[in-house]
Amino acid sequence: PEAPTWADIEKAAALLQQAGVYRGLDGLHRARQSGDPDDRDDTHTLLFGLERLLLAIALPPEFDGLAGGLQPVGGVEAGQFALIGVLTRAVTDLALRRDWWTQPRPVAEWLAVLRADLLGFFGELAGEYALRGLERALDDIERHAGNAGVSEPVPLFLLLREIGQRLDSDVPEPLPGGSVTFSRIGALRNLPYRVVCLLGLEDTSFPRRDPFNEFDLLRLDPHPRPGDRSRRDDDRGAFLDALMATREHLLLFYNGHSNNQSAEFPPSILIGELLDYLGTRVDGGAKALKAQCVYEHRLQAFSPRYFEPDSHRLFSHATDWLPAARAVQKPENRLPLFVDAELPPDSDAPQLTLDLLQRFFRHPAEFFLTRCLKLRLESLDDTLHDEEPLQLNHLDQWHLRARLFHARHQAEPVLRASGALPVGTVGSVYWSQAQQSLHDLQSAWELAKREVTPVRHDLRLRGYRLSVDLPPVDEPYQLGYQLSKQSAKYLVRAWLAHLLWQVAGAQQRTLWLFLDGPVWFEPVAADEAAAQLDRWMDAYDRGQRTPLLLPPDAAWDYAKGAVKDEAKARAKLEKAWEEVAADSLWRQVLSAEEQERLPDGVTGLAVRLFGPLKAALVDGAWEEVGMLVGMLVGMLVGGNDA
Repeated sequence: PEAPTWADIEKAAALLQQAGVYRGLDGLHRARQSGDPDDRDDTHTLLFGLERLLLAIALPPEFDGLAGGLQPVGGVEAGQFALIGVLTRAVTDLALRRDWWTQPRPVAEWLAVLRADLLGFFGELAGEYALRGLERALDDIERHAGNAGVSEPVPLFLLLREIGQRLDSDVPEPLPGGSVTFSRIGALRNLPYRVVCLLGLEDTSFPRRDPFNEFDLLRLDPHPRPGDRSRRDDDRGAFLDALMATREHLLLFYNGHSNNQSAEFPPSILIGELLDYLGTRVDGGAKALKAQCVYEHRLQAFSPRYFEPDSHRLFSHATDWLPAARAVQKPENRLPLFVDAELPPDSDAPQLTLDLLQRFFRHPAEFFLTRCLKLRLESLDDTLHDEEPLQLNHLDQWHLRARLFHARHQAEPVLRASGALPVGTVGSVYWSQAQQSLHDLQSAWELAKREVTPVRHDLRLRGYRLSVDLPPVDEPYQLGYQLSKQSAKYLVRAWLAHLLWQVAGAQQRTLWLFLDGPVWFEPVAADEAAAQLDRWMDAYDRGQRTPLLLPPDAAWDYAKGAVKDEAKARAKLEKAWEEVAADSLWRQVLSAEEQERLPDGVTGLAVRLFGPLKAALVDGAWEEVGMLVGMLVGMLVGGNDA
C-alpha cells in the first residue's frame, strides 16, 4: 500500500482523538503500565477506540445504540474507511510485538526477527543508502556474536542500544573537497587547513562523557589500564589534532549566554586550558589575550552592532539583516494597523441565519478574521492529549449535558461506552452532577413544551436575506433553552429570536430556559421590534467591513450597571477592557491606542443594543414557569372562546 502522507497522519490522529483514545493498547497493557493487575478497563485504549471506529464502518450512520457494549463513533465518513484500516493494521502490528521488550532471546534469533521486520515494513527501501548503515550494523553484530560464541538470551533493549551505538560510530569519513568541508569533530582527516572552525564547545557538551552501559566491564574495572578507550580522552585528542592542523585561523565557538535569562555558560574546559596556556606566553597576560581574541557575539543576527561603521570586531556581510537592524535603531512610534481600511461590501446579498448572527455577536473579532478576511486561526492547544481525562472541561461538560438532555434514556454505562466519561468513580460523579444540573431545566422544559410546527420566515434586513423558523404567531409563547448558565452571547440569541417573532406579528412573551434559571422577554410592538432589530443588523453590517468593537460580556455588564450608576459601570468596563485587549483575537484588530484605553464608541453601542434587551428582560424562578405557562395558555384559550 502507498505510504501515508503527513496529512493522513494528522487525520488519523484526529480520528483517534474523536474515538477517545488516550493511552495503552488494551486493558492488559493498561494494567502493566499502572502496576495494578485489576486495572484492566479497556476504556480510552487503542482497542477501545479502534473497535468504535470499526463499528462506525459496519453499522448504518443512524444507529444510536450499543453494539458489543460499545457505541460507534459518530460522523465517520466513507472517505475515512481506508485510513481506519491503516490504523487497525498498525495497532495490530504493535500488539503482536508488545512482549518483545521483556522476552530475552538469543542474538541470532533477534537479528532474524529484526531483519524480517525491516523487509516487511521497509522492503521498498532495501539497498538504499538509508538502510545500508543499519544492514552493516546487523551484519557486524552477527559476525562478532558468532565469533564470540554468544548463545545466551539477551533483552531487546540491549541489542537496540548496541545497534544505535554502531550507527553513531558508522558515520562515513568526510573527504576534503571544494572550499568548505563539514564533519564531526575528530572525523576529518588530519590534513593542513587554512581555517578550522569548531562549533558547540560548551562545557556540558565537549569533551563528551562516556555513556553508562550495564555490560561495559571497562567502567567496572577499579584499576584502568593504559590504552583503555575513553571518549573524553578521544575528544581531547581530536581537539589537539584540529589545533595542529590549523595553518592561519582557528575559530572556536560556544554558547556563553542563555537566550531567555541572564545566566552565563562556561566554555569547554579545553578552551579554558588553551587560553591559560597562551596567557602565559603573550605580553599583557591572559587579560590582554582575552581582549584581543575573545569575541562576544549578539543574540540576534540583526543587532545594530554588526552594522555600525566603528565596529571593527563585530561586523556582518549579511545585507538582508540591514533593514531589521535599522528598524531596531529607529523604532516607529506607532505600529501599523492590521486592518487599516474598510472591506468592500459584498455584491451579493448574503443568506443569514440566526446561528450565524449569534456567532458574530459572540466574538465579533474572531468572526471578522475568519469569515470576512478568510483567515485560518490555528489554536495553541492542537497537540494530542496522551493522558486519560480525569476531569471534564467546560466544553466536555456541555456535551455531556447535551447528550443527557436529548436522550434521557442513556444511562451511565451507555455514556461510558462512548468515552464521554472518565473511568471509575470520577466518571460517576460527573454523570450525577450533569443529571442534577439538568433536573430543573428538564422539568421546566417538559412542563412548557408544546407540539408546534415552525413556520419559515424569509426577511430582508439591511440588504441581507434572513431565513428563520419561528412558532406560529398565534402561539401563547415562544420557547427556547440553553444548556449553559445565562450569559450575554446566549441572551443575544434569545433576544433576536424574540424580536423576529414580534416583527412576524406575534405579541407574546419569549421564554428561555438556562441552567441557572428561566428568563422571559415582554411583548414588544411590531414597529418598535423592527427598529430594535434594525440596530442589531446595522451593527452586523458594520462588522462585515470593519471590526465591531463590542465584546458581549463586557458590554452587557456595562448596560446593566449604567442604569443605576454610569460612572461605576464605566470603571468596571475599563477594567474589563484590559482583559479584552489581552485576548489574542482582539489584539489583531485593535490599534495600540485602543489596546491602552477604552475606545469612545463602546459605551454608546453597548447601551444602544443591550439597553432595550435589559428593559424587556425578566429574570424568573423555576417555580414561576408553571404559573406563567398556565396564565399564557389560559389567556389564549379565553381569547379563542371569546
